[in-house]
Amino acid sequence: MPRGHTSTTQASAVTKKRVPAPSAGKDTTLRLKTLSVVQLFHLYDHTIDLHLDERITIIHGPNGVGKTVLLTMLAAIFQGKYYELVRYPFLTLDLTFVDGSVLNIETLETTKDQIAPDATPGLRISLKTPTEMPQPFVYEWNRAAFSSVIAQAEPFLPIHRQTADLWYDQLANETVSTVEVFERYYDSFPDALRQQLTPEPEWMASLRERLPVYFIETQRLLDFVRNRAARTRAGIQDRTPFTYAVRSIAADLAQRISQTTQLYAMRSQALDQSFPRRLLTESVNTYSVDDLRNWMSKLDDTRTKFRRLGILGEETDYPLEKETLEKVGDQERKVMTFYVEDSMAKLEPLQDLFNRTSLLLNIVNAKFNHKTVEVSRQHGFVVTDDKGRSLALNNLSSGEQHELVLAYSLLFKVRANSLVLIDEPELSLHIEWQTAFLNDLLEIVKNSHFDVILATHSPNIVGTHDDLMVTLSGTVS
Repeated sequence: MPRGHTSTTQASAVTKKRVPAPSAGKDTTLRLKTLSVVQLFHLYDHTIDLHLDERITIIHGPNGVGKTVLLTMLAAIFQGKYYELVRYPFLTLDLTFVDGSVLNIETLETTKDQIAPDATPGLRISLKTPTEMPQPFVYEWNRAAFSSVIAQAEPFLPIHRQTADLWYDQLANETVSTVEVFERYYDSFPDALRQQLTPEPEWMASLRERLPVYFIETQRLLDFVRNRAARTRAGIQDRTPFTYAVRSIAADLAQRISQTTQLYAMRSQALDQSFPRRLLTESVNTYSVDDLRNWMSKLDDTRTKFRRLGILGEETDYPLEKETLEKVGDQERKVMTFYVEDSMAKLEPLQDLFNRTSLLLNIVNAKFNHKTVEVSRQHGFVVTDDKGRSLALNNLSSGEQHELVLAYSLLFKVRANSLVLIDEPELSLHIEWQTAFLNDLLEIVKNSHFDVILATHSPNIVGTHDDLMVTLSGTVS
């Protein structure tokens, strides 16, 4: 955006927003450096050093050595789902971060390979930093206690108790266990009950907040819808608790477009209302005729590309002939300078959405044959064939749905400086698509700035990037 203003009075709130203030306080970003597990399944010792410069680490190895389990355990730690950790036998798990801190998780019982009715497996979790070593805490799974908490949460969930350990899921129309209730509905538990389930010290909660973790599992074509309100928004009419993930991301994109255009409209209104006052009270470094001509062309181009993508409506324009600028005087050039800067400021909220959707469409449309994906303000995504006929999103092939859902998730649902875990990205993808996947991922990471650990069996995913690979040995320790 152009910068021409030098205010002689106190700047307006709108003007202040144009230049973000630097963040106060120290940088709280946390990045994982090394993961090390001892006696996973009572068999394997693994150490994974992440490729921090490239921000992508590929773990590879034979079936059964724990690739998926390691991703699941990492996600469980940083999502506060300790009950998932006790399901896997291991001796110790150490996470070393770039600041030198080490999180150590030690099992208190390693003889159970699953949660048995009378088992009370537990974890001892401790942190050592370069400056302190907070008091460790112990987490224990207690089936009776957890069943009691589920009973307290029952009014908030679509479940009814059948026996001490069995519950009827109204959405799924089936009987499920206590563990399955946690897997499906943990995120819907009231905060107070989640804290009762997994009491943790402040230092652990703070650690988790500093490193958001996003886990993309192998089942990514269906979304489990946890409550009736969400089912209504997703347009689910039958009893199934699932909806197609492509429909979910389309609805999500439509909502994002709506929210972003609302912000655009609010900023436009605020700038328009304050325009006369700012014109009369603020001084400005007035642009030359050549600068004005260049910025007007840039404005036209920006509006056009936003409209073509589908994130800006067909507003009425009153085009200005560039030759008219040759005849303006100093006062008119001041007015036009304000106009140009205001116009660019109005469009700023749309830029990030444009960048992400453009990259997404470039990725998927380079692969889809005889189909084109476009952005719709109303529907999020629309797909048409070569003859312009509309296609339902859920009628895309499984490979096409995987490609669209995975790319959208990475571009829109992952915060900067997160740790993204991807399990078997090659699922349902043609060999050519597998070969292109890592280059697409590198481009996404470059734009969105997060770290990735992905587990794969496919040499096509790795391609020429074997320097990013860490092999998990099947040798028993």
